[in-house]
Amino acid sequence: TTLLSQGVAQSDSLERSLADLNSGLVAPANNDHVAWGGDFRLRNNWDDNRTNVDVTNNRDFDTRMRLTASFHITEDSSAFVGFNGSEGWGDASEGSATAVDRAYVTVNNLMGDGGSMKAGRDYYTMGSGRIIGSSDWANNPNTMSGVWYAHDMGGMNVNFAMLNQDNDFVDDKFGVGENQADGDDMLYTLSMDYSLDTGALGVINMTPYAVRNEADDSQNWKGAHLSGSVMGFGYDAEYTQYDRGDDSGTAWSIATSIDLEVLSS
Repeated sequence: TTLLSQGVAQSDSLERSLADLNSGLVAPANNDHVAWGGDFRLRNNWDDNRTNVDVTNNRDFDTRMRLTASFHITEDSSAFVGFNGSEGWGDASEGSATAVDRAYVTVNNLMGDGGSMKAGRDYYTMGSGRIIGSSDWANNPNTMSGVWYAHDMGGMNVNFAMLNQDNDFVDDKFGVGENQADGDDMLYTLSMDYSLDTGALGVINMTPYAVRNEADDSQNWKGAHLSGSVMGFGYDAEYTQYDRGDDSGTAWSIATSIDLEVLSS
């Protein structure tokens, strides 16, 4: 896919053509276009009697530091890597990690169609994140490996993803067990993002979506996520229909927020 974003080298020599094509796939040894970023969080974890036993003076903290680096490979492709180092104080084995938790390549204008493709491992949130989300509250947010594709079609952004994962998040939420890691049971998502200007009701951001899990019990979700604001009141709503074998039905959620500055005026 990276080769496609470069076009085809023109040369009388096959060896020269291959060299020209592959030269853009490797960042220069003295690459000065690397962009660094990151964040640090120190959070109190004070909790007396946390095990229903007479445990007192449990004055712990947990820490998380994330470091990211990104650089361009070619004019239309770039690479990203994210490191996560976290620890629960007093117990390095509990909730601790020092690892590369995100690593992916992004290719824009894939095959000249204006779309954008990402392949690798990254955080992934769909809609409000209640069905699929990275859960930033955790020291080690959930990541998924797979392929993402996005394309703007006349103001409507179409998103497709084919994901693969075998961690506790997927086991708990999707019940697919460890088989998902071998690529047999993939998770597919399709969504469309667009905004609708309703005038008096403001701009409504809508994301209809469909999710298909290839697990044996045939799990499917169809729904929509809505968000916007009206007269200083923000809202976030989601409705979904799901089919998980014998467990089928509907679910919905609504959250609101208030802009105090707007109300005071």
